[in-house]
Amino acid sequence: MNNKLFEEISRFKELMGIVTENKIFDSLPEKIKLSINNLKVKYGLNITQKHIDNELNQEGNWRPDNGGVDKTAEKKINELISDCKSKFSNISGGVISGYRSYGDQVTNFGTKAKQRGIENTQKAVTLPGFSQHHTGKAFDIFSVEESWWDKNNDVKEWVENNASNYGFEVTYKKQGLLRIAEPWHLFYVGKESTNLKKDTPIISDKKIDDYYSNNDVNPKLEKETVIQFKKVGCSSNKNYTDSPTFSEIDKDDSKVIRIGHKGEFVIKIQKILNSLGYDLGKCGVDGLFGPKTKTALEEFQNDKGILVSSSVNKKTLDNLKNSENKEPESEIKKDEENSVKYVIFVSGSEKSKNHEEQLSIFTRGFGTEYLVKGFRQTSLTSVVDFIKKNTVVAVILYSASCELADNLVEHFPSNKIFCIEPWNGNGSDANKKNIYVSIPEKNMYIDYKSYSRGKGTKEDANKTNHEDGHFVALTKSSADISKKV
Repeated sequence: MNNKLFEEISRFKELMGIVTENKIFDSLPEKIKLSINNLKVKYGLNITQKHIDNELNQEGNWRPDNGGVDKTAEKKINELISDCKSKFSNISGGVISGYRSYGDQVTNFGTKAKQRGIENTQKAVTLPGFSQHHTGKAFDIFSVEESWWDKNNDVKEWVENNASNYGFEVTYKKQGLLRIAEPWHLFYVGKESTNLKKDTPIISDKKIDDYYSNNDVNPKLEKETVIQFKKVGCSSNKNYTDSPTFSEIDKDDSKVIRIGHKGEFVIKIQKILNSLGYDLGKCGVDGLFGPKTKTALEEFQNDKGILVSSSVNKKTLDNLKNSENKEPESEIKKDEENSVKYVIFVSGSEKSKNHEEQLSIFTRGFGTEYLVKGFRQTSLTSVVDFIKKNTVVAVILYSASCELADNLVEHFPSNKIFCIEPWNGNGSDANKKNIYVSIPEKNMYIDYKSYSRGKGTKEDANKTNHEDGHFVALTKSSADISKKV
């Protein structure tokens, strides 16, 4: 087929709303691409550019996954529901649906679309990535049946007229470009009436650095912050934010580490305080600067006779480094500037060569810039735990372990995952094209010579032409990957 004819056919397909998978995903974040791909893999749904455009025209843009319900919005929706039920004694119930993750929406949309078709489902349900429910600020209340709201028109009018007093808007008041009217769907936008109570926690959606611009002590702010992080407890939820580094504190007097921060430099501080006998509470050395770490630091500052600022500024940091039972200053700086970086290798089937042998073959080609950590194919949980606790720059899956890829992307960037000769057992070529959808094709390596492993998986994968066998392919591919990491 000549290029001109190919271009004409592609143009015709685009006009008809028939596009390639890559075209659909050009402007979408990686996690949304994966979610929409899962609709095809799990439910056989062919999402086209037309379906994406319909969502963009209706919603304006895709929406980030908040990871959970927004606490301020949740508090306000409960107030609205309570006040509404006080006025209308005949109604019951409350929130029908709140926060939904991208994964939740895959299931929600997929199960309905299998029965109703994509277009009919889109009238009431968004594609994953476009729902207001992802933000944790959208709620469906009382009932999602139109007949209920028709019978309770007085409730419908009250909600429409009073939602803004609580910071909400009824998103779909009438039939839109795509969506039907949904009097039950409320979205928190803030700006609630000033006559309502203003007693929400000060931290809410903002990061701790938005409240503290310098090292000054603000007793009222400190008290309210402690209350907020007592509620958070030993949980690294969205309220914690990464701390400045020690180098940043040394160079900038306005930089401090304080309650609400998290990360490796909080761990270093906690280790020093712990070694000096200061009580860090039940959370211990967890990398989260909570109320107990704050109290321990204040005791340390008081004992050293320096300003009790409740935070680690340059002077406090110097005192911590120079403490009698400290981590040596040189060691702290060494850890900061040369933290160990790992590459994870997950071996394949051990029928012909065991895990240790495969790991040895891989490291021959990969070089010595990063420390290689090996895991067996059955160790997905251990891999995820290791990623959470260490600096990992890439994960290489070999042969049969490539089947872990689609689950691993929930915990690690897909563009840092590589598959060498993906194996799909005796599956058909058609099935192979639907696996490993989460990793870029440029990160895949298949045996081009025999085409026995990875055959049919990805058209644009790296064709390695390994004439010398399966395990020599591992060495040669790892050498190429080492240049990309």
